[in-house]
Amino acid sequence: LYQNGAGDYATPPDDSDEGMAYWSFNQVDSDNRVVEDEWGNHDGVRGTKGGTDQPSITESGKRGNALEFDGVDDYTEFPISLDQDDVDDDYTVTGWFNSDDICQTDQGIIGQDNGGFDFFIEASRDTCGELMFAVGSDVQVISGGTLKSNQWYFIGAKLQGDKVYYSLNGNSWKDSGGSRSNYDASHESITSVGSISY
Repeated sequence: LYQNGAGDYATPPDDSDEGMAYWSFNQVDSDNRVVEDEWGNHDGVRGTKGGTDQPSITESGKRGNALEFDGVDDYTEFPISLDQDDVDDDYTVTGWFNSDDICQTDQGIIGQDNGGFDFFIEASRDTCGELMFAVGSDVQVISGGTLKSNQWYFIGAKLQGDKVYYSLNGNSWKDSGGSRSNYDASHESITSVGSISY
């Protein structure tokens, strides 16, 4: 998560470009639910909406470890709100995503929800292989039906000024055509990975 700038597709990120939080998942162990923020104090917690399972740790991540979500009720929550209280004006979110069944269900990658889905990125089952990006009520398609199962993708979303941008696999930022005015930044809400909301 960056105040300005963005993570790089080819190399691991650093916090020299106004980085706010970095969750590599390399600092997680099986006996600890905490997911450490390597840049700051936004440590997360692994959890589940039901049952006793939580996101499991795998060593087959893109750059070291990864968390594996069941696509049903697993999530990891982070105490940072993508609104004007925690993030002043512009911000950028980037990360790696891999699904073993891209057509299984609506798979939340990252998001926050205060009752109106402030912000989220998800793989949609409505169109198999489609990646959706939403800011408030404004939903945009990042990749229409092109994503494949068992393949890593580098995704990014950026709010800059009144514009909303997205990027896939290190390609140039594209204007989504959406407006920041659809984004409700007046409510507190934590950020969730592996689920749109927790």
